[in-house]
Amino acid sequence: MKKLLAISLFLASVNLIYAENETNEGKVAPASKTAVQKATENKEETPAPVPQKRPEGFWNFYAKQQAKLVKDNDRAMFEDVSTNVKAQEDFYSYVNENWDKKTQIPSTKPAWGAFYELNEKNQDFLRNLIRELKGKSSLTADEQKVVTLYDSYSNMEKRNKEGLAPIKNDLEKIDAIKNVADLEKYNVEATKTGGSEFYGWGVGTDLNNSKNNAIYLGSAGIGLSREYFQKDTRENRAILEEYTRYVSDMLKYLGESDTLEKAKKIVAFEKQIANTLLTNEERHDVKKYNNPVKVSDLGTLSRNVDLAQYLKQLNVNTDKVIITELNYYKNLDRFVNDANIGVIKDYMKYNLISSAAGVLNDDLGKRSFEFFGRHLNGQKEREVLEKRALNFTNGGLGEIIGKIYVQRNFSSEAKKNTLQMVDYIKKAMKNRIEKLDWMSAATKKKALEKLSKITVKIGYPDKWRDFSKMTISSNDSLYDQMKK
Repeated sequence: MKKLLAISLFLASVNLIYAENETNEGKVAPASKTAVQKATENKEETPAPVPQKRPEGFWNFYAKQQAKLVKDNDRAMFEDVSTNVKAQEDFYSYVNENWDKKTQIPSTKPAWGAFYELNEKNQDFLRNLIRELKGKSSLTADEQKVVTLYDSYSNMEKRNKEGLAPIKNDLEKIDAIKNVADLEKYNVEATKTGGSEFYGWGVGTDLNNSKNNAIYLGSAGIGLSREYFQKDTRENRAILEEYTRYVSDMLKYLGESDTLEKAKKIVAFEKQIANTLLTNEERHDVKKYNNPVKVSDLGTLSRNVDLAQYLKQLNVNTDKVIITELNYYKNLDRFVNDANIGVIKDYMKYNLISSAAGVLNDDLGKRSFEFFGRHLNGQKEREVLEKRALNFTNGGLGEIIGKIYVQRNFSSEAKKNTLQMVDYIKKAMKNRIEKLDWMSAATKKKALEKLSKITVKIGYPDKWRDFSKMTISSNDSLYDQMKK
């Protein structure tokens, strides 16, 4: 797995050399036509994608290029390549067969591969960076944020002493909800600090005009992937049983009574919600999740919740929103009504403590890992505190850390060279499209137009975000720091 990309790129480059057969003068000789190209050369377009076979000579050519590469001392890329599997028959096994046999998944990981290895290397960098920053006599404002957040996560003694105190205020707000009207007020205030229940809004690229952004209305969150609720299989039923016990335990930490019965109702409630959501297969169909709705028509979807007023109170000025889960909103009144307030509040409390478990005390973190890490993802052991702190810090302040990282590991000259290389690739692609003899002029025009619209983003942004208004105080709990 870890060399799949590298060998894929090598194979692609060999393919390019073989197909274009560049001469010493820099001219490109046309590649020989395949059987499919000959069969369709009198048509404007190939009617359907048909696998095209390379002449047998290609693989002989490939073997020679591979041998040359190994001879040139780049053996590392091919050290795990299989001698039993042909690349043209099963490329994954060709690249990874030997690596699969000798590689074990670490006990603290759900899987293992190139990106996990890359993350480990990044953790080494971050670990050294934290140590370096702690040894400095003075820090920039951004550097201080990194150190403070890391120290707050690592200070388990303080977190254990605080217990549930950091979420007490939010729990009291939930307890104060008596009806849907109270829930609407709660949701307006919660949205301002980055949270919402049952409905919320966000900004994304307009699916109907990519030049513009659009306002999207989101649906309720559920504690597991929707498939666990939507597909009634023996495996999913077993997971839901374990999940119910987890929900019950979370409620016990809050001091709730009859937690198992409440947990069963919460899981049943989430299942009802999940059954109104698109399946994973349906989510691949843009027509199903691209549902523009006029704000003035939102009242036809829900009578219990004034969605237009919700947007107005948050100063979201728009005439139209896009709803990706239209069926959910058509059923919103089934979930959000005064008769359901009891289960709604239990559901909200569970969501609160479960989502905050990793930043509160150690007992909550361990219970969260037992379900999500061990039972759901197959991890045998929890990561040590230091690694969890590094991951959390990188997740919360990744752009600040990234800025320091590229200053040391990816110079402006390296970025310039990489951009130039990508530009060469785009020009070569343009040249190849223009010379294709099986593509119609109209399709070439569209292909070139698409190529010209590729936005190249390499290494780091030309303009960094300003974090000067973000405050992270060591006097705050880790939970409060996370909310900021």
